[in-house]
Amino acid sequence: MNFGEMKYKLRRISGESTDDTKSYYGSITCSIFLNAAAIHVASIIQPSMTYWPMATIAYDNPALAPDANEREGRYPLPAAIISVKGVEILSGTEWRQLEVLGFDDFNLRYGITTYAGEPEAYMVQFGEVNNIGSPKGDFWLGPKPNGVFQFRVSGYKLPTPINPTDDGKTYEVQEPFHDAIVYYAAMNLVIGNDDKSRFLTFKAMYEQSMQAGLNIVGRRDRTGGFSTLRKAVRTKSSQRRVR
Repeated sequence: MNFGEMKYKLRRISGESTDDTKSYYGSITCSIFLNAAAIHVASIIQPSMTYWPMATIAYDNPALAPDANEREGRYPLPAAIISVKGVEILSGTEWRQLEVLGFDDFNLRYGITTYAGEPEAYMVQFGEVNNIGSPKGDFWLGPKPNGVFQFRVSGYKLPTPINPTDDGKTYEVQEPFHDAIVYYAAMNLVIGNDDKSRFLTFKAMYEQSMQAGLNIVGRRDRTGGFSTLRKAVRTKSSQRRVR
């Protein structure tokens, strides 16, 4: 479904007019709840894996401020990332997967402040220490880069929010989960009306849609050759010949 169809269905199942000028749920309200629902669903199913190309800077580069994060080998995670799949560095002509370490192991191995070179491992820490925005956190490279290295962070991304009037756009979430987004949005919308009956109905429909989507997407991998239970399948005529 595109965004316009999602808004139509959201209003229809909520008992509202499907006319934007007459509905109690205007386009702005619908977009707020649908965008929030898309983030919720995507956080569970993690549908879109991509990578973000980046580059290091030497930790002792004189152009860096004294308190620059890069002096610690620390770089920000992409704002739209849900979870990290891996970090690769371009070592010569080959993309090399860096080893992922926990907090204690990383600091035990790379805690020496003068240890620098081509990165061989990384550590991820999610979260932020201010309320200016909502970036996802940082990752540390160890040892600290002593030059410019091309690298990329692979991971799962959040869907891009859709503006209220962009009816032709769609979320970067597989089609089988679009109903789940609508039902989750409807479930939260009716809370304002203290409508427990419809809340429970939409909750059940959301859970069913999520399970159905997971079942469908889980069967999508059809790579590989076809095979049968037997090495050779006998036709009726061949069966007659061997009797």
